[in-house]
Amino acid sequence: MFEAPNLRHLQLSDLELMPLSTKLFNDATTRPSITTLTVGEITTKPATLMEYLALMPHLKVLKIGVSFSIPSEPTGRKERDLCAGRQPESPSLTLTDLEEFEYQGISDYLEAIAARISAPFLKKVSITVTNAVDVAATTFKYLSRLISGAAALAFQFARVRFKEGFSIVMDHDELWTGRGAFELRFNDRGYHFNADISLVANICCTFAPMPSSVQSLLLEDGHRNSWQRKQDLEGWRDLLRVFDDVKTLRVAGRFVRELDKVLEPYAKDKRLAGLLPRLQEIVRYGPEDGFGAFVQARQVAGSPVRVVNGPKNRLTLF
Repeated sequence: MFEAPNLRHLQLSDLELMPLSTKLFNDATTRPSITTLTVGEITTKPATLMEYLALMPHLKVLKIGVSFSIPSEPTGRKERDLCAGRQPESPSLTLTDLEEFEYQGISDYLEAIAARISAPFLKKVSITVTNAVDVAATTFKYLSRLISGAAALAFQFARVRFKEGFSIVMDHDELWTGRGAFELRFNDRGYHFNADISLVANICCTFAPMPSSVQSLLLEDGHRNSWQRKQDLEGWRDLLRVFDDVKTLRVAGRFVRELDKVLEPYAKDKRLAGLLPRLQEIVRYGPEDGFGAFVQARQVAGSPVRVVNGPKNRLTLF
């Protein structure tokens, strides 16, 4: 019998603790008031969650957590079981007032939610994926559809950063180490020692054409430790092709030397034709050499690129 006609912000530990029959949801005088919903440790199926969201037509902020305090194999299976089954071909719920969407949990549940909603006026997205993903299996089909349907999610600045996992961040302002209006993070422990460039390129491709509006891209490796791994030249080239409108490329840490090797054969390798066609400047944070062969090749091609050293204290690499 709980009633709260002036309630604006609602935070729950488990949505099943609040039955749909309560007057908080089914009272006509109450429904329009809730603008912020935060749900943590959710144990509700996505289809059922849609029934709750449908009773909040003026929802502006939606935050969902599918993370349990003590990760284990049984809880992992429980999370996956919540979203088992085929996803709908089209969204069943349009949240016209939704401006901010935040999610933390496994990618399966994220896709199940994104498959069921549309939010044309979405302005801010923060996603943290807690399960391991790989190049072949990761498509984010429905998240991509949700994002592409929001015109405001087009940004000029982007950052790809490897530290305690990796993240893809975009915003309307210059990005250094803060959070942007769009943030996609992967913090599974398996990524700590593996900067998988092909995986990042594959994920960025699923959000096309959103990355194509980026004009300034920062590539940063903030790991303290040094490990030996095979350089993924094709992965780097695929990633740079996604950001084909970039005018300023900022490179930090060990990526300075790695990108130098990627771009070095520019003049001789036909596969590099058209790579970063609008690039005007490379800013290095770390090693103060490199990119000489690339700069010379671009000079000969009539598309000059200048290389400068960035302030050493501008980025917090470690």
